[in-house]
Amino acid sequence: MEKWRKVGDIALGRGSFSMAEECYKKSNDFNSLLLFYTSYGDREGLQHVVEIAEEAGKFNVAFEASFNLGNAEKCIEILVKSNRSPEAALFAHAYCPSMLPNLTTAWAKHLQTMKLPFSPVDVTKEADFAFEEKVAMEHKLMEVNAEQGLRVGTEYEQAKKEYFGLAM
Repeated sequence: MEKWRKVGDIALGRGSFSMAEECYKKSNDFNSLLLFYTSYGDREGLQHVVEIAEEAGKFNVAFEASFNLGNAEKCIEILVKSNRSPEAALFAHAYCPSMLPNLTTAWAKHLQTMKLPFSPVDVTKEADFAFEEKVAMEHKLMEVNAEQGLRVGTEYEQAKKEYFGLAM
């Protein structure tokens, strides 16, 4: 496997991208595939990385690929699957508030099994948490992510200008 990764690095250095991709696949080098597909804005490739990395138990790579795809629900699913319920709840609070009540409950159960004397508060029941507003923002964020999609590295300068509102 290490040989395939080295051949992939050499192929990438020489500009043979299709050969590099095949070598990284054969070596199960999920990190290189993640970088490769993210650099090119290859959504199908990133989706493939999510699937194979998750299957191999490389949840950090699967999470990153899902995040790059703008799939918050899949990110949360991966965090839960990897027994990271606190992180899943915090991520949901920021990116997918509609999933927060169930995740808070799961987090509390996880803490009980560890016999810890405290439990997370369901912030959706707090007076200052505008739950409906958060859910509406979540849907708008998902629409924007779907519209924009991934951008390839060659579009960096244009994306930077748009983000910072610089004149073209």
